[in-house]
Amino acid sequence: MSEISEDAYCAGWLVDLEYELWQILTDGQGAFGGMALGEPEIKQLREHSDSGVIFVTHDLGVVADIADRVLVMYAGRVVEQGTLDEIFYDPQHPYTWGLLGSVTRMDREPPRRLPAIPGLPPSLLNAPEGCHFRPRCPHAFDRCTEVPGLEARVSGAPEHLDRCWLEVGEKRRRREVEGRIGLAAGAAA
Repeated sequence: MSEISEDAYCAGWLVDLEYELWQILTDGQGAFGGMALGEPEIKQLREHSDSGVIFVTHDLGVVADIADRVLVMYAGRVVEQGTLDEIFYDPQHPYTWGLLGSVTRMDREPPRRLPAIPGLPPSLLNAPEGCHFRPRCPHAFDRCTEVPGLEARVSGAPEHLDRCWLEVGEKRRRREVEGRIGLAAGAAA
């Protein structure tokens, strides 16, 4: 195959892939259709396109299967970001603990009722002062009325960033609830 025909073949393959993706994402006429973009389609897209995928979800099971890096947001603000392992095995923000604690684990007896994060999400039109998670956080204290910077706080993990004023050792102690990562019951004082 000549260089020109090889380039044309590759361009044709790319157009075909983009068309197939368009068909998956839309109804073919520019509007998102009823078809869900699931884990198999995302894996196929990553394998065939050498591009990143931004996947927005609350389904941490899917995140665990497809993500390399994770960004956790609460009320429009990034509260934690890092590698999949950093977020799942050494989470640093209480909201992340609550998300992880509400997932049923296959290696344990399922709870009678899944733990829930107490309280309601804030209004984005009238967001709380300081940390947006403060009104729902059982670990909030006076300094939480200030917005913490998104910073690397874990030694040896310069790209694991979070927005929580608690010290790393204190976070690791407080996030253990009944032998697993979770958010303690109760509301902020």
